[in-house]
Order: sequence, then C-alpha cells, then structure tokens
Amino acid sequence: MPAIGRTGSIIVYNKSFEQRCHEDLAKASPRQAKALLALNERLVDLLQPFRYRFLYSYKQGGSASLKAVWPAFTGRSHEGLDIADGLTASAQYLAFQRGLLDKTEQKQLFRNLKAYCGHDTLAMVDLLKVLAKHTT
Repeated sequence: MPAIGRTGSIIVYNKSFEQRCHEDLAKASPRQAKALLALNERLVDLLQPFRYRFLYSYKQGGSASLKAVWPAFTGRSHEGLDIADGLTASAQYLAFQRGLLDKTEQKQLFRNLKAYCGHDTLAMVDLLKVLAKHTT
C-alpha cells in the first residue's frame, strides 16, 4: 500500500465503519488482506469527540454524524452536490458495479463521487481545526 504508507495515523470519521470496509476488502482481496487489516491499527476516530459531546453545538440537533457536525461548527455542508450523502453514493456506485450505467453516466458518477468525497475530506480537515482551536 505505497499510496498511504506504512506508518502514521489515519484519521477517519466513524472508525467502526472504516474497519468493516477494510475487513470486507480483505476478504475480497486475499493478497492484500494483511496490509488492509493493518490499516485498522492506525485509525483515529474524529467522530468520538462529537459523539461523546466533548465538543457539542445545539445546531447538531443531537446528531454526531459528519453531515450534522460540519455545518454546526463551520456553516459548510454538502448541500448542492449531486451526491450529498453516503446512502446515495453507495446506491449509485452499486448501479455502476452492476453495469447499469452507460459511459456518460459512469463519468458523471465518478465526478460526483469525487466531489462528495472531497467535501467529506474537507469536513474532517475543518473539524480538526475546530478541535485544535477548542483544545489549546
């Protein structure tokens, strides 16, 4: 796994979900299983401070989901994206996997997924900054 390296923390939002993904990928790719499962030891869960309300805003509406926490602390959101949530992303990717999309639809899907994943990444960067500001 040269792209991610072999050392250092991997920041995620919802560690248990990411661990399951690595486990599923390991089952599907036995040759990569050891490397994939090793990633789980490096995961740091950005969800925890918000789930356990070490930092909380009434704007979260009681939810610790990324889609609730990010706008509560930054005013930013996934609003306006063609794919704005994980369920839609998964469903559309499944349609691709099943061969239900033509080439044009596939290209649009991957543009949309890239935008969605980019927003998720930006959200985590923003929330790390929020946590740093409130812990120093």
